[in-house]
Amino acid sequence: MERQKGFTLIELLIAIVVIAVLGAAVYAIYNNRVRPAMESNAIMTTFQSVIAALDDARAANNNAYPASGSSQPLTSVAGLAPFIGSSANDVVGWTYRCPSSTTNLSTMTIQIPAQNLSSDTANRVVRRISSMPVWNATLSGNYIVATRNGVVCR
Repeated sequence: MERQKGFTLIELLIAIVVIAVLGAAVYAIYNNRVRPAMESNAIMTTFQSVIAALDDARAANNNAYPASGSSQPLTSVAGLAPFIGSSANDVVGWTYRCPSSTTNLSTMTIQIPAQNLSSDTANRVVRRISSMPVWNATLSGNYIVATRNGVVCR
């Protein structure tokens, strides 16, 4: 009896299963590495949009940031909402505080909810905000707290 050349169906199925298992493992590793980077990039893009909106509001308010004596939702800050525009859905849960002072400079605070972020993502955002000129950030409970000292708020 002459043996035929080629692979049997069982051999081909085993090869396909091995490739599928390897592919699933590589996908899981890739996903665990890429997701925190993508989340932190999205938060930083939104944060930079908020900074731009704050700068626009400052320019329209005689070089002073909108005043807010207590923390309030970013989208409800008087004088800032028109500049938030399309970012309004991205800043749900973000709060803003900048006490008004006629004689002293104030500290502006933006709180970003972090309860749905992995610790890796939250720490990455804190490092990236802190690396920006004039900004400092810390992780406080379920929030990333970004502060900027020496600003005028009215």
